[in-house]
Amino acid sequence: MKTLLKGGRVVSGAGVRPADVLLEGERIAAVGAEMTAPGAEAVDCTGKLLFPGFIDAHTHFDLEVCGTITADDFRTGSRAALAGGTTTVVDFAAPDKGESLHSGLRRWREKAEGHCACDYGFHMTIDDWNEEISREIGEMMDQGISSFKMYMTYPAMMLPEGDMYRALLRLKEAGGIAGVHCENDGVIRALTEEARAAGRLSPASHPRTRPAPPEVRQEVAEALFKEEAPPWQPPHVPSFAVHVCGTIGLSVVFFVLIPVCIYTASYFPYAAARGNGAGFWGMAGQSASWLWDTLPTHLERLPAQVEQLARTMAEEGKTPGVLDRIDSFFRVIPGGSANPVDIMLKNQHFMLTYHQGVHTPHPYESYWYQWIFDGRPILYFRDLDVPGMKSLFASFNNPLVSWAGLAAFFGVAVQTVRRRCGRGLFILIAILSQFVPWLPIGRILFAYHYFPTVLFLCFAIAYLMDGMMARRREGCRLAVYGFTGCAVGLYAVFYPELIGLYMPTWYAQYFLRWLPSWPL
Repeated sequence: MKTLLKGGRVVSGAGVRPADVLLEGERIAAVGAEMTAPGAEAVDCTGKLLFPGFIDAHTHFDLEVCGTITADDFRTGSRAALAGGTTTVVDFAAPDKGESLHSGLRRWREKAEGHCACDYGFHMTIDDWNEEISREIGEMMDQGISSFKMYMTYPAMMLPEGDMYRALLRLKEAGGIAGVHCENDGVIRALTEEARAAGRLSPASHPRTRPAPPEVRQEVAEALFKEEAPPWQPPHVPSFAVHVCGTIGLSVVFFVLIPVCIYTASYFPYAAARGNGAGFWGMAGQSASWLWDTLPTHLERLPAQVEQLARTMAEEGKTPGVLDRIDSFFRVIPGGSANPVDIMLKNQHFMLTYHQGVHTPHPYESYWYQWIFDGRPILYFRDLDVPGMKSLFASFNNPLVSWAGLAAFFGVAVQTVRRRCGRGLFILIAILSQFVPWLPIGRILFAYHYFPTVLFLCFAIAYLMDGMMARRREGCRLAVYGFTGCAVGLYAVFYPELIGLYMPTWYAQYFLRWLPSWPL
């Protein structure tokens, strides 16, 4: 049976392009433009994205582990996979300790055959090592199973490091691929016993009993087998680590993708007011497809805009720089566009250039190096009508939080380097993601532009406090409680100035003006 998918946009590793797709049975027979196929059923895919079937290379269907069984078996899991566009799964065949690899493979085939609704394959778990299993490696390869997983934790599956080394040598010889679940079992057990003894039994204790980030555990595992030390040579087996989630990847999600999605969604009402009738989910789809549907059109118009800018600047004896070219991109976006992303970008350009043409100094403008020391708060309102009294409405950070937060930033940086701590790196990226983008801005800035950074300075302070409390020393506990109490006390002291209450002039003079640059 042939099926011809017409008029869609094909998504592949090379990008997105208009193309037709010819299917023969369950296989893609051809991809090309304006294709014809006599006898094939034609399906109109205009306006649709055509993806190849996805492959989920890491599933655990009907797996008994730690006294329970995974929620999905091959019947339910494969149907859920197909509902999401995944047409192939690769599950882990797991023989019990003492069993042969063949018995594990036979049992998993029985679980899958007649029940799995999509294509499937297997990785093989190695949880024991002996001459018989070493021989079976080659036989598994002959049956099409080329990847083998080993565990550094879980007693029922854990492989001793010496046996793991021997297994790696055998896999290198057979041309197989090694997958490793990387964790330090001994440290986890000790920390788990400590947490139980202390009564810390909530889910929050789970990450605390695994203090090293996944990347460090991976490095420990690799160090065992890649150390360049005689008398042995490292096996250099093609390998992958499972259950590894990078700190930088998480940071991109939390500080780029999620904020961009939320911020773009806030422009949906503006798009609707301009005549966009797609509704919430329709506009969400327009935003998601903006990179390949709308951006190419803007880029096509960009060279003409840059050329026009170059001619204009040439009359003044100037040439366009990088910032000028970036500015040109924003200007090619149509001002009346009803696309939410276009509206968002135009607004960002407006805000970026809002004070750019102002040349008269503002009494409360500030620079980034003043922000980090809380050196230039902004005064919104001041009333001197009542003799002997003063009313101020100003905006600035708690000085204790600003100054201690700056120290905490460097303290977290030191600990991140020394301990290779993923949580510390996450906090550092958060602080820099909010602060660094303001450094190259060429317009007037104010103290409130620094306020989002302060939230993550608080995280840095809390991170160091958590470490101090974990030491269980009286001095550390008193320091944490003392700092917290002082921060709360300072908030109470400055509260009248934060909301514009009347206060005696002497109170403002002697309690609220710590630096000459502070408003009074």
